Order: sequence, then C-alpha cells, then structure tokens
Amino acid sequence: MEFSEFSDSDNRLPPSETRIIELRAEPWPDGRRIRVHAQITPFAERPSIEVQIYNDAGEEVASATLIEVLTPRFVVTLHIREAKIQGRYMLSGRLYYPDIDSVDQATYPFEIQPVNGEEFG
Repeated sequence: MEFSEFSDSDNRLPPSETRIIELRAEPWPDGRRIRVHAQITPFAERPSIEVQIYNDAGEEVASATLIEVLTPRFVVTLHIREAKIQGRYMLSGRLYYPDIDSVDQATYPFEIQPVNGEEFG
C-alpha cells in the first residue's frame, strides 16, 4: 500500500505537466535557518525537487535535494552556510524527473534583516 495525499477525484498530472505552484522562504528569527515552503500540482509520478539559496553575490549558501516527494505540499529547513548573514537572497527551485530532466523552475527573492540592528554571524 502506497501513501498518497490525493483523493481519487484529484486530477493527477503526468510528469511533463507537473508544476511548482508555490515556492517561498521564511527566515527563522535566528537568521541562520530558512523555512522553505513548496507546493506542486497533483502528480501521477513522484517528482524530485532541488532547492538552493543564493546570496546577493550569486554564491550558493544553502541547498537540498528531495527525491521522489510523497506529498504536493512540504516544508524543509535550510541552514545558511556563510559567516555574515544579512541582506538580499534568492531561493531557487527546480522540479524534475530523472527520465525527462527539468519540468519547472521557480525563484523567490527575500531578505534577512539583522535582529536589533546587529549582523548575524
């Protein structure tokens, strides 16, 4: 028996039509952790998704790969890997299947503000 969050009435899409509906970042109060919220369309085959966070200089500072997700909505926490955390960042997501590679991409710009005027670090 396979777990599914879909009801029988859901219109499950084939891999080539599966899309990212929502991708957003929510910084934790400590500024080091970022809660990534994602939602994808109902799917007939389980997709994989890669998410990365880039700093303002375009350097990757966090990433994760979720292989064959089970549900259309999920949340994952990423940890920023840089000493000075402050300013603008870009969350990037790529939805893919091994057989056909990328089927959709999304980005979400966000900012991390220092607590009490101090830089994180």
